[in-house]
Amino acid sequence: MKLLVYNTNTFTYSNGINAPLDPYCNGIVVENLGTSVLVFQGDPIQPGNSKTIGGNLGEIYIGRIDILFTNPSLLPTPVNNAFITQKYYMSDAKGKLMLVDTEEPRIIR
Repeated sequence: MKLLVYNTNTFTYSNGINAPLDPYCNGIVVENLGTSVLVFQGDPIQPGNSKTIGGNLGEIYIGRIDILFTNPSLLPTPVNNAFITQKYYMSDAKGKLMLVDTEEPRIIR
């Protein structure tokens, strides 16, 4: 059996941004670890909550990762803090997805 090889990366953001998207992104988790409301793709995420966009085997997410922060309660010192984790398929230098053969454990292309 051949399986796709994947990895993850996590970045922290404190300002609104169109975060960079890995070209082979398969899933995203957006966590609001601040006190402001985090808005991801127009969907508000309350402090302490998260949103997941999971992909099935072989799927690639081609959307955007747009975030911004709002402070509807007018806290005196809002804290903007978002963690964005991407799961992505790994590729070689030529851009081909990496596979591993479970019968003969080694990375193949």
